[in-house]
Amino acid sequence: MTGTAPNTISFVKSALVKYSTYMFVNMAGLILSEDGFRFDGRRPNELRQIQCKMGVYKQADGSAYIEQGNTKVLATVYGPHEVYIA
Repeated sequence: MTGTAPNTISFVKSALVKYSTYMFVNMAGLILSEDGFRFDGRRPNELRQIQCKMGVYKQADGSAYIEQGNTKVLATVYGPHEVYIA
């Protein structure tokens, strides 16, 4: 176990030196390349594409689908219903 530790430490150090010249953290905490781009190719002031649809699930009283980048959300609303106390 101890024999691999120096190799691991030197690998991490070389990776940090290599990538520290490629990117920096700006005042907002974003990691940017030297050209000022994020990892996904956007500038710091650009937002991901947003897509919204309403009424996508017909069985529910209300529904919405929201997508931003790789994040996808489907929300449904059923009601009102009577409260049953057990």
